[in-house]
Amino acid sequence: MLVYSKFTLATPCIINLTTSEEIQKANLELDENGMIKLTENNSKIVEALISAHNRYGNPTAKEWLNQHKNISTYNLKELTEFIRRVARDNSTRTSNINIDILAKYIFTNMIAILDRIKNGDYSLVDELADLTQLGATRKEPSLASKVCRYIDDWYYGNDHFTINDSVVRALLPYYYLYYSIDFNVNIDEI
Repeated sequence: MLVYSKFTLATPCIINLTTSEEIQKANLELDENGMIKLTENNSKIVEALISAHNRYGNPTAKEWLNQHKNISTYNLKELTEFIRRVARDNSTRTSNINIDILAKYIFTNMIAILDRIKNGDYSLVDELADLTQLGATRKEPSLASKVCRYIDDWYYGNDHFTINDSVVRALLPYYYLYYSIDFNVNIDEI
């Protein structure tokens, strides 16, 4: 178990070795440690880079949703295919067993879950992430957050949900310290 109470600041050398060339050339505002500052302008630049990137700019899950417009009328097979595409597009490494369990859970509770997504009930992400009591082999916070985010964005046109991603989780301790936010987080539980 890894518990963060201190964080070693990144060096420009590490950032240059671990950051893609397009990000390095994007003229993002950096802090004194060479880390990307959390600013509105930086967010706009990064969102544009994501939209333009061939891996992220045209997700097959979005194509699926556009071809099968009314998600509330999906049968279990269609819903499973949508979730499978979200997992594949985002390389979540989610097993087919866990995708099937998540799809069945959402399908069984479709009206209530879609209503919760539409209304921005973020507690739904935690609920969908932990279906181990139904046989899921692990918690799936990344996939659950992406399913909620994409339905919220692509189907309802809202912006209620954020994506829970391992890269973001790994960087949060740095930003907590940088912005002097008091925390004591067990990263394994996030």
